[in-house]
Amino acid sequence: MARSRSEIAKQKKEASEEKTLPPVVPIQSEAAQAVPSQNETVMVTSDGANANTLLSANAAGLVGGTGSRVIPVPGTKVIWKIEPDGRLRRTANLGDSWQLQNVGVNATLLSGSAPSEKVCWLVGTFGTVLVTTDAGAHWTKRSLPVSSSVDRIIAFDAQHAVASLQSTTITFETFDNGQTWTLLAKK
Repeated sequence: MARSRSEIAKQKKEASEEKTLPPVVPIQSEAAQAVPSQNETVMVTSDGANANTLLSANAAGLVGGTGSRVIPVPGTKVIWKIEPDGRLRRTANLGDSWQLQNVGVNATLLSGSAPSEKVCWLVGTFGTVLVTTDAGAHWTKRSLPVSSSVDRIIAFDAQHAVASLQSTTITFETFDNGQTWTLLAKK
């Protein structure tokens, strides 16, 4: 049985509407505020994986004010958030509830990376490097071979991470949970 043109047009319209995603709210970190053209965009999925169910960061309760730094765990509902006042919070339900974390340092936290639900690396002033492997129950302080502020870290797992000093191209890498760090050659 042949379908009419209006039925085909209606079906195409419905299919295209299903693919429309809600807006994503950009979140600016302090570093992004210094250079207004650099925005951080956080995409959070309501099911931890399906890109068709994106929520805006605001709807997920992630925008806590200017300067909040959000550290999502890929493919999960776990998110870490560094508040503007330096406190760290963790949610396991996309922001429905947040637990305050006690990291045990007085340094200002600047950035982080969370490769899994239980592993999170944080960096900050005075060469601060922190890592948890038990979802924040315990934090271990690690030290870079310098005391400069660290503002970027990329963690691959609990053992392997790359950290960069603030406002420089100096980068260090660890393969042993931050016990030792190797200076990477500049490119």
